[in-house]
Amino acid sequence: MNDISTPVNHRSVSRLSNESGISPFVSSPFIIPPSPFMTRLGCYLGCGTGVSVYRFNRVTNESNVKSPWAVKKVNKKARPGISDRLALEASILKQLHHPNIVSFRGISGSVDGDLCLAMEDCERALEDIIEEKAYLEEDFTSEEILKVSWAIANALSYLHNEKKILHGDIKSGNVLIRGDFEAVKLCDFGVALRLKDDLSGLKNPGDRYIGTEPWKCKEALNGGVITDKADIFAYGLLIWEMFSLNAPHVDLLADSDEETGSSLSDEEDDGSCDTEEYLAALGTRPPLPVKLQTSEYLASPLIQLFCCCTSEDSKERPSAKDIVLALKPEIVANNIQILG
Repeated sequence: MNDISTPVNHRSVSRLSNESGISPFVSSPFIIPPSPFMTRLGCYLGCGTGVSVYRFNRVTNESNVKSPWAVKKVNKKARPGISDRLALEASILKQLHHPNIVSFRGISGSVDGDLCLAMEDCERALEDIIEEKAYLEEDFTSEEILKVSWAIANALSYLHNEKKILHGDIKSGNVLIRGDFEAVKLCDFGVALRLKDDLSGLKNPGDRYIGTEPWKCKEALNGGVITDKADIFAYGLLIWEMFSLNAPHVDLLADSDEETGSSLSDEEDDGSCDTEEYLAALGTRPPLPVKLQTSEYLASPLIQLFCCCTSEDSKERPSAKDIVLALKPEIVANNIQILG
């Protein structure tokens, strides 16, 4: 059985790889088995876009134990552009080396010809944990929220300041957790964009911010200037997700969802379930759960951080570097370690 590598020469991939000095593809020494021989973990990049995620348990023996990989695989019926996006993600992920960013393992083709991106396996998404806690009516502990906030702030500081990259889709579905929050990692760079060296805007004028609607900031919704602060707004809503055990603003769609059975997804929502309240709320700071609207809770550093990050004015939001500096005393005081 021959290994299959899949060269792709799309302009978007070539542009990014030329800027980074890194080729988007390598000759991959591994073979991805057909889908039925792997455990399906979920569907990324939005419902219906044709990218599934599997756990690839590599061959092991007593003398050579290999850790499993997570494999993102383009399905045969994927809509146009998804292979390009996965190729772009691979070209970005190859150059990122940070304990709070999922590690690149390789890009290749499966034996049935589908493009595959292999990454380290981090067990489950924060979104799944939020859904589980909501079902059990169990809150996150302050320590758990602090671990996630600290890890993702460090990842964003690295992306923005060292790599000049905007993640472009910060949300709980793109945060991976291993064990009891021993490792917290940012994933899914399929819509990442290059930033100017001073972070004041996008490097390439023709680039378009995509994101996911409930996490979008005002400037993304209104055609304003996109800077590193677009990630910061979504980061603030990520913290809110852990407080509220819900996605931002979607409670305003509850009645419509029950009637139509529709759901939100990246670039897929046709607007059929939008309400005036929901549309007006986009890009604003959602209210905290009633139980947190007390003077004691409102004075906590994490809630203050959430409020700062979700300012509608991008200039009032802190930078990722500022967030790391602000959280460090809390991390030290709580003796928290993220093993990565």
